[in-house]
Amino acid sequence: FVFHDVPEGIYLLEVLSTTHHFSQMKLRVTNETVKALEFKYPGAAKEGATYPLKLSAHGPLHYFAKREGFNVMSIVANPMMIPVLMSGVMIFIMPKMMSGMDEEQRKEMEEQMKNQDPQNM
Repeated sequence: FVFHDVPEGIYLLEVLSTTHHFSQMKLRVTNETVKALEFKYPGAAKEGATYPLKLSAHGPLHYFAKREGFNVMSIVANPMMIPVLMSGVMIFIMPKMMSGMDEEQRKEMEEQMKNQDPQNM
């Protein structure tokens, strides 16, 4: 870039691009000279640049993150799966526990369950 008929002062040059990243340039314009400082990104250390300016892109800009694919482990790692898995385990274990009980214990348990039934109260 070459600038003509610019008043004295300090200017900030930014290239606005939706596809690539460019450095910011700080220009100090006096009657006789133009001094340029290059900032790779805001807050970066300044570097001297030559005039006329030759700007090149540092790289493409990435606005979007790539969507993750389906993963079975993400479903299993969900905290809501803990109650679901516990219920499933109990459905399979309880009948096996009941079959291992004595007949007397089973009858006592059935009687207790009948006494606790809210419909019979």
